[in-house]
Amino acid sequence: MRTAPIFRVLKTEAFVACIEGLRTRAGRGIAVHIVGIDCQDSARDADLALRRLAQRDAQAADEFRAQLAPITGAEPSAMRHPDLLRSLLLKPMEECSAVVELLEQACGADAEAAHTARRPRRGVVAMRIEAKDARDEDYDMDSFSWRDRHLAENILAHGSRGVFWAHRHHVLGGSPRGALEGCEPTGSVLRRKLEWRYRTVLFDHGIARISAVVPPLGEAPPDATQPAEVVVHDILPGSLAEAVRGGTGGSCWIDMGKLPQLWYEWRETPRQVDWPGFAARRERVSEELAALPFDALGDVPVVMDNLPAARSLASPNGSWVFDREFE
Repeated sequence: MRTAPIFRVLKTEAFVACIEGLRTRAGRGIAVHIVGIDCQDSARDADLALRRLAQRDAQAADEFRAQLAPITGAEPSAMRHPDLLRSLLLKPMEECSAVVELLEQACGADAEAAHTARRPRRGVVAMRIEAKDARDEDYDMDSFSWRDRHLAENILAHGSRGVFWAHRHHVLGGSPRGALEGCEPTGSVLRRKLEWRYRTVLFDHGIARISAVVPPLGEAPPDATQPAEVVVHDILPGSLAEAVRGGTGGSCWIDMGKLPQLWYEWRETPRQVDWPGFAARRERVSEELAALPFDALGDVPVVMDNLPAARSLASPNGSWVFDREFE
């Protein structure tokens, strides 16, 4: 956790506790299956597929490796995926994508290698907007959904039971009507495929202290590895939290599936939601808000009256120190 090149906001006491809990569970002989469902490690995915192919056809693997030099090898593998793509132009990215497709075919009957070879292509295609010369106008909402569809495919390929943990936008269980037209989140794909076997738990708050990277005013979101700060957000007027708990305050939750039919209009009323992720502004801006009905969001809204910030980790002198400011 101290040295991993991951989002700074994940370097928290809660995440460490989660990992330790899984290790304890596994130590008791209870099977733990962790599935990496994302497609943001194209360099190492391509290298793994090439090494598998080399076991059967070393010459073919060497030829593919030479063609994939922009996205594989020691230097690309040492870079975070977004940084790697930002260092490339669209043309070499698209050329690598075509080569990786041929690599997948070359892996043939080695199903694991072929699946691994599919991932670097997805990682390049789904995030081509990061290229040096990419233009926003060439990247529509359908393109924005590519990564989410890949996430859903990977989830469905690894069994029918489990917990899918992600940012609110990804887990939405219905079509986000009126907000992101043409965009299909992972949760929408899973709801269509699994119907009511996929259930979504969403959280909202009265007041929240959010550990996030704060972007400079008027600029795009910063690098996720930058130090996090604590941003305080009060209850959002017209929000999920306001609709569920009313004006009295308090923490609560509702199972939407158990509401009688007469609550249909209430469920269909659009509610304000915001989308703080690894980055959050100190003051909300309209571009980061959306009005969505409950049925487009999830099955169990949970309202926390007072949500504390995650306690971040520091490591002076190599030892853990927990920030307990909001304990």
